[in-house]
Amino acid sequence: MLTNTKIPVSYLFKKVKYEILFVLIIGLLVHYLTTQFENIIPIMPIAIPAFIGTAISVILSFKLNQSYDRWWEARKICGSIVNDSRSFVLQLQSFVAKENQTEIREMAFRHIAWCYSLGLGLLGLDPVENLENFITGEDMQEIEKQSNKPLALL
Repeated sequence: MLTNTKIPVSYLFKKVKYEILFVLIIGLLVHYLTTQFENIIPIMPIAIPAFIGTAISVILSFKLNQSYDRWWEARKICGSIVNDSRSFVLQLQSFVAKENQTEIREMAFRHIAWCYSLGLGLLGLDPVENLENFITGEDMQEIEKQSNKPLALL
């Protein structure tokens, strides 16, 4: 997830301190064993760790590419929702009679509320936050009762 805040180094260190300690102990143990048993341990050709490192980097690049593809797909869907919402409101204004301006406005604002609610819900935030600008208090009370609030807006 993209964030605007910087993550403190102390927070990161607290999260990985046991892993760092484990790797440090293993590294020191391997170094000690190689210095003590230098004549017994065979010398490893450089091609073996190079091949393993290359294989790991290829696997990780595929994983990263897959993650990026998922993020890009979600971004395209979100952009499509915004564009289709604009088209929907324009079609309401074009095809519904001018005498029904209050219904057009109500439908447009409900659709705007749905877009905001869906976005907030997908981010794990409160999906009804600041919706009172778009829908009536009576509708807000009905939506609060529902488990899927963006769907209730439709």
